[in-house]
Amino acid sequence: AALTENFRSHAHILDTVNGIFPAIMRQEAFLQPGYQALSPGRAAGDGGCEVVAITVPEGETAGAEALRSFEGRTVAQWITDNVGKDVNGHPLKFGDVAILLRGTSAFQPYLDALRERGIPFLAEGEKTYYHRPEILEFTNLLAVIAEPSDSLALAGVLRAPLGGLTDTEISVLAAGGGLNLRKRTRGLAPAVGRLYDRILELSTLANAIPVSDLIQKVFDSTWLLELAAGRRHGEQAVANLRKIAQLAERWLETEPMTLRAFVRRLRLYREDRKDEGENPLADVQYDAVRVMTVHKAKGLEFPVVFLPNLAAEAAAASIERDVFRTDWRTGGVGVFLPGRKVTNAARVLIDVDVERREDAVDVRVFYVAMTRARDRLIAFLRPGGRRGGVFSGFVEAAAGAPEPASLHLNFGGARAPVTWLSWERRGQPPMVPA
Repeated sequence: AALTENFRSHAHILDTVNGIFPAIMRQEAFLQPGYQALSPGRAAGDGGCEVVAITVPEGETAGAEALRSFEGRTVAQWITDNVGKDVNGHPLKFGDVAILLRGTSAFQPYLDALRERGIPFLAEGEKTYYHRPEILEFTNLLAVIAEPSDSLALAGVLRAPLGGLTDTEISVLAAGGGLNLRKRTRGLAPAVGRLYDRILELSTLANAIPVSDLIQKVFDSTWLLELAAGRRHGEQAVANLRKIAQLAERWLETEPMTLRAFVRRLRLYREDRKDEGENPLADVQYDAVRVMTVHKAKGLEFPVVFLPNLAAEAAAASIERDVFRTDWRTGGVGVFLPGRKVTNAARVLIDVDVERREDAVDVRVFYVAMTRARDRLIAFLRPGGRRGGVFSGFVEAAAGAPEPASLHLNFGGARAPVTWLSWERRGQPPMVPA
């Protein structure tokens, strides 16, 4: 039996979902189930689905990145204006808000906007994690603990808040041979001498205890976390540092490694720009806006959900351009010769089938995105001009593109209010009504 009662979302959000998906989720054998309307399983309160429509004035041109930045600033302003206000009987917290995007490649403009406003956030898959100042400084500290003769890493530690020396002071120290943990040169400041002694103590444990335990020892025996907390966005910096301990635990589950190997892996991740979130999304005690992909949000719920960047162009279908590809259902073998650009009929049919399957997946991903909100769902559209966004295309298929004169979009009888914002090359976006 189908489960059609939804205990998460506000009835007006479900009205919108029920208006959109019959038009785009149609039953196809072995490909897509037919849509079945959802019924609310919770008492109604304030809330529902809203649309923010961003237009570009005639004669202006706005690239995708500029529009994402505009959306990000709009979202950040809404959060700033509404955190602390009552939402269905409870004051809204940062942790009640989620920003869901199709992929991590679009995160940066939204994260930049949150940082500008000083809004704490937890970001899944932000590529700049390993380049954050506190992570670079902590990596240097771990490197010196692992290898006390690493004078370059030691200089990085001394230049960081933990060492507190200026570049000039470090240069003088280096000229006198003082970039050596075991050498006490004339003029070595007492505080630096004590830091040297602490690092050497930790170094004796480097090969005696697991890396995750050693990292906790570093936190306990230094002022690292306290200094991080004193930075701008200090709570974020502390969360970033604590994630290093979680990474150590996770990595050690799959393979044993020394502290030296752990530091090497951190550096490789930085160089290769591996995807790692700026902090642990599972840390529910951290009151922060969640920024994540729709895929990661599956099974989760948030009082307020933003769906920006819906007009992003569709990614190319992930059709493998290998020479042979087999359809195991029919036994057909597709052939593609890249050099000659020759494709047989079976390969054309297989590629079309792959595209159809990915289109069906897009519908299901959008369904997940639309049903994560508990009280308020705010979606961003960019009517007019060039289109190509998969998700915005779904909205247009269900209700048509919003016209500037309209105050609502109609989805099968459900009415979603529209807030119109005009993109401007300079300045902040206007206030989004609460």
